[in-house]
Amino acid sequence: MTGSVPTPTRERARARPRTDRLRLQSIAASITERDQRICIDLFEHRILTTIQLYELHFPSYPRARKRLLELHRLGLLWRTRPQ
Repeated sequence: MTGSVPTPTRERARARPRTDRLRLQSIAASITERDQRICIDLFEHRILTTIQLYELHFPSYPRARKRLLELHRLGLLWRTRPQ
């Protein structure tokens, strides 16, 4: 008798990598060169505020907020607020 943990079926084992690949393809198709520069800046500096990113990469603050929210929803950015 096997344990209570179910073993993944062949279909389930294949479904996840395909889903991940499709998600990555979707993200890659929707990011711009500016988005890549934003990610590089965040990687180098670890934390930048919305205002700092706006001043570095965007012509207007509302556009910066909208695009940064989209990047967050895509899973490319992590957001936090000081307590």
